[in-house]
Amino acid sequence: MENHYRDYIRTSNWNIHAKISADKKQWFDVQVPNISANGLLFLTDRSYEKDDTVWFDLKIAPMAIGPDFKVNINVKAIVQSDRGTQDNMRIFSVKFTEISDSDTIQLDELVRLTVSKYGNY
Repeated sequence: MENHYRDYIRTSNWNIHAKISADKKQWFDVQVPNISANGLLFLTDRSYEKDDTVWFDLKIAPMAIGPDFKVNINVKAIVQSDRGTQDNMRIFSVKFTEISDSDTIQLDELVRLTVSKYGNY
């Protein structure tokens, strides 16, 4: 199956509760300003290095679909880069390395629906 995923979408029209862990034991809240079916950007006060493995627990409620629609996604990712700072927080990008096919499809569809309703800005 070829990867034809859309670009990152800003998540201002989504309610995302995101947690990150380096060991699947201790979890920390992070902000997710951008997401796609391939990866995401996150903000944190913690430090990560390129190629660090992390896990995300994501609870996503896109406003484009309705207030009762929620998606829970657990995914393994690799830190790709440190993007600097925003609001005194570090910005990191990650690429998903272990995500189920159904979660990939759900994320891709959520991005597509959001872009069709709000545009990709």
